[in-house]
Amino acid sequence: MKLTVIGGGGVRSMFLSKSIAQKAASLGMDELVFMDSNEKKLQKLTLILAIVWAVLVIVLFCLSAVGTDNTGTESSADASQEESAAESAAESTVESTAESVVESLAESTAE
Repeated sequence: MKLTVIGGGGVRSMFLSKSIAQKAASLGMDELVFMDSNEKKLQKLTLILAIVWAVLVIVLFCLSAVGTDNTGTESSADASQEESAAESAAESTVESTAESVVESLAESTAE
């Protein structure tokens, strides 16, 4: 099923999209479309949603790498060091992505 949200360029659309995404399978939804007569609002919403999605993917990827043991022979100290390094990498990635988000939003707002 496809759901189209008329006037979907507003701030609440992010929350709506999150809620629908969580229940998409049970609702039988496979497509969500936001429409608005204000193209700039839609562009900003698209940018924000894309960035949020990218950050979530990066965080989940980094978290999945934390604590993995491919050899089965690591000492707990080695595992702890690798976990700490992975957490630092994840934090750094999220921080740099957040900075990019702020810059992109500032640029799109200035237009």
